[in-house]
Amino acid sequence: MTNKELAHYSMGLKTESTLNKDIKIWKADKIMGTYVLELQTVLTEIKVTNIKQKTPIKGITLEKSMYRNKLNTSTEIILNIICSYASSIGNAELYQQFDIPDSSVKRIKDAQFPMLVLDITNYITINKDVLKPFGLTDELIKKYQAETVNYNNYLIKPTQAKGEIAEATQKIKSLIKKMMEILTTKLDKAMKQYSETYPDFYGDYVESRYIYDLPTHHLSLKGTIVDADTGLPLYFAKVTVKKYKAGTETASKVKSTSKKGNYEFKALEVGLWTVIVENNFYEPFIIEIDILPDTMYKLDIKLKKIKT
Repeated sequence: MTNKELAHYSMGLKTESTLNKDIKIWKADKIMGTYVLELQTVLTEIKVTNIKQKTPIKGITLEKSMYRNKLNTSTEIILNIICSYASSIGNAELYQQFDIPDSSVKRIKDAQFPMLVLDITNYITINKDVLKPFGLTDELIKKYQAETVNYNNYLIKPTQAKGEIAEATQKIKSLIKKMMEILTTKLDKAMKQYSETYPDFYGDYVESRYIYDLPTHHLSLKGTIVDADTGLPLYFAKVTVKKYKAGTETASKVKSTSKKGNYEFKALEVGLWTVIVENNFYEPFIIEIDILPDTMYKLDIKLKKIKT
């Protein structure tokens, strides 16, 4: 997993742990139970897929090289046996066909080597009796066949492993996206019901949703401003963030919400910030938040209309 994916996955695990810790609060809620099960299922899939993503190609490649080296040695021995036989009967064509220097055997690429091994195997199987006086034994034939099987089995494994890793890498991306959809579109909304009845539980959940250790994440604060009664987004609401030190304002930034009620602040300094949300005909909203290193704080706010 990338650092970003790992940070999201860690957040998902932390959120799952928080929900499991206070299961007595929501266990009777079938909808919550369904959402939590969905989260647990996708987290398990991510874990299994991550194991596949870490397939040790290097180890597979080393084993393949070991089997190739053994097969090289046996191939060189058998080629010399065949050439000795060809020389003894004066068969220049046969001699030329199998007269391959030891150094050349080692340089033959894996894509071509199996064909040479197959040609040798077919020839010694048919002509094993005439080759025995020149050093070919049943033991050597069996050894060669076994080494060929081992080599062929490992020949495609590095390529297969690379394919599996590539497939797992793509699946991880899809699973992380699925996990975030479960959290943002289902659990985050379902958890709102506990904000007043179980504020500590809700607070722990909100805390668990923070994403830590995300060096590529430069977004410090974002959220959506909506009407508390209708749930409709508030366009052009004023969002001000202020940082104080020893009672003195040290930094201040102002944003306006989009047509969808969204706002965001990038690269805020670490520390406590006061967030002030204002809009005509609505009560102002003020809250203090703690911006942590390499962390995005999500703050959705419902503004209440001023009673007249």
